[in-house]
Amino acid sequence: MWEQTLAIMIATIVGPLAAVGITLWYQGATKKREQQLVLLRMLSATRGLPGDLNHSAALTLVPVEFADSPIVMARHKAYLEAISKKDSDGNLENPTETVNKYHDLLQSIFEFLGYKFDHEAVRNQGVLTKGFIDRDNLYLDSLRASIHLAESARVSAIASARMANHVAGPPEDDLPEISESRSDDPE
Repeated sequence: MWEQTLAIMIATIVGPLAAVGITLWYQGATKKREQQLVLLRMLSATRGLPGDLNHSAALTLVPVEFADSPIVMARHKAYLEAISKKDSDGNLENPTETVNKYHDLLQSIFEFLGYKFDHEAVRNQGVLTKGFIDRDNLYLDSLRASIHLAESARVSAIASARMANHVAGPPEDDLPEISESRSDDPE
């Protein structure tokens, strides 16, 4: 009788604790997988846009989400090394190798999460429409143009100040010189 009472007491305490522990473990594993899938989606969606902020953020989060996968971590490291190799003009030394290393990284993440895609399927999966690329290029052109607009506004302000001072008659020694080109001009 004493053993039966003890068994009931243990079952009453251990049963709910085990159920809560199993539930919390399952929720944690599910949440981690969901976060890994979100990261895979970000990397897949931005693969043609390496300058995109989401792409950079996703690459930064790979070690956080996939630290327990040595293969993913090795391929992540190989890709980061490939994108850091630049020639004297600042371009990638070997763009084809860099793209292949990125696809290797994606493929390793797909496989880690249980998806079966071969290298060619991963490579051919992404789509960037011409309209999107044109819009992105137009945006980049507008950013470059804003540098020239700012320089023109600066030169115009100096010229206006010189004209105003010339009409008023004070000496021009204290006015800044207008240079034809600036040292920080990107071109």
